[in-house]
Amino acid sequence: MKGETNMRHYLKDKWLCVMLCFLMASPFTTGCGKSPTGDDNTPPAVPPQGTMYVDFSFFKTNPASHPIQPDAALTKFNFVAAFAVVTFFNAAVLVGLSIPATATAAALSVEPTFESDGKFHWDFSYPETNPTLTLELTARVRPSTVEWEMHVTSVTPVLNNFLWYDGVSALDGKSGTWQFYDLNQPNQSVETVFIEWEFVADNDRNLTFTNVHEGAQGFGDVLEYQVAGDDVSMIFYQAATDDSVHVNWNMTTGVGFIIAPEYNSGQKACWDSTQNDVACPN
Repeated sequence: MKGETNMRHYLKDKWLCVMLCFLMASPFTTGCGKSPTGDDNTPPAVPPQGTMYVDFSFFKTNPASHPIQPDAALTKFNFVAAFAVVTFFNAAVLVGLSIPATATAAALSVEPTFESDGKFHWDFSYPETNPTLTLELTARVRPSTVEWEMHVTSVTPVLNNFLWYDGVSALDGKSGTWQFYDLNQPNQSVETVFIEWEFVADNDRNLTFTNVHEGAQGFGDVLEYQVAGDDVSMIFYQAATDDSVHVNWNMTTGVGFIIAPEYNSGQKACWDSTQNDVACPN
């Protein structure tokens, strides 16, 4: 009987512990002795570069190497028009994002620490050789998301622990958002570009860039970028004109097309694997 009574007390105490753990669980607690990411305090994976950048490598060849000969049987007007549009996309929406993208990737070269503020910290300099920026990436793990912040310190421009960008990602690392702030106004948190992203791999991702810099040129413009295998699509919406431009290309075959309101009377214009103008397939 005594052994049976002790067993009942043991089970009762065990049940109470389990119930207390359940009742106390919240976004600000981690359960009975568990760290926010598991028993071993494993840091979350840093979102990849592909959540911030657009791959323009297909268009990097100077169009001058594709001579346009109006009297020749073959021309490359459509490809060159797409090249011009993509160059404009880069300047209007994406300028300045290549450095934060590579800086975020550079965080992978250092080991993070978990500190008393409840965040993981990656402290490093960028670039690794002749560094000009001192960076600190932090991550706070919530029950279903990770909150990210990147602070930067530099001499030119003068920045002291400036919040360069922040964001939220899903725990599985396959979706999230980034918000960038104006480096030229370090005393204020002036929002510039907002990114919504879905990322499975570099060849399976969707990004939407929105110019949220109020009062700046291009405010309200949106760039949608999608990569599905070898097929790449960009749709650029200009808020000022309420017009959209669509450029599509295949990284392997080289074929593509452009649809722009002020080009080819707004009709779809295609090029072949050698970037020569061709009739578009039905």
